[in-house]
Amino acid sequence: FQDIPVYEEIQCQVYMVLTDTSSCRWVQSIGPKVEARALARCSRRWRCILGRLRATASLLRRLCTGAICPAVADLEAMQRESWAEAPAWPGGSPPGLGAAGAQPEEAPAQAE
Repeated sequence: FQDIPVYEEIQCQVYMVLTDTSSCRWVQSIGPKVEARALARCSRRWRCILGRLRATASLLRRLCTGAICPAVADLEAMQRESWAEAPAWPGGSPPGLGAAGAQPEEAPAQAE
C-alpha cells in the first residue's frame, strides 16, 4: 500500500473530530498483507472537509426548497464552484505520529 486513499483519510479525520480524538490508526488489509499507519488530527484538513460539507449542505438546501432546479451539467458545475470556495486540501502526506507509519506485516495465521 503506497498511500492512504484521500477518501479514507477524510473518513478518519471526521471520526477523530466526532469522537474528540487526537489520533487514530488506519488499517488496510488485502489477503495476508496488513498495514497500519498512525494518523493525527489535522486542522488544515478539517477546514477543507468542513468547508466542503457546508457548501454541499447549502446547495442541498437550495435544491430541496425548490429555489433552484438546474440541469445535471449545471449542478455539477455549481458543486465544483462551491467547493472551490472552501479551503484547499493540503498537499503532501497525511499527518502521522512519529515515524512515517508502520511497516507492512503478515496477518496472523487463522486457526483451523
